[in-house]
Amino acid sequence: MLALLGALNLPVMYFSVRWWNTLHQRASMAPVMLWAMLLCSVAAWAWAWAWAWAWAAAATLRRAQLLIAEREAHTRWLRAMQDEAPVSAPAALPADPV
Repeated sequence: MLALLGALNLPVMYFSVRWWNTLHQRASMAPVMLWAMLLCSVAAWAWAWAWAWAWAAAATLRRAQLLIAEREAHTRWLRAMQDEAPVSAPAALPADPV
């Protein structure tokens, strides 16, 4: 329903510039500014894209780390690593309830 209303509203928005030309100013941006605006928007999109992928990679690696710690919870090497950890660092896994 919203798509239908949007499709019907599109010609009205387009032709409103011609119908009420006293309300709208003509294009007054210099071509140099258009390129600068394009460059800034592409840079912003690239920055957001890079951070999204970095966050996804970090979340995936952390999940893999937790799965390995959970799978190897009863092995000696992980227990030794947890015992050697500094006091201020949180443990990889909580103590076993068994």
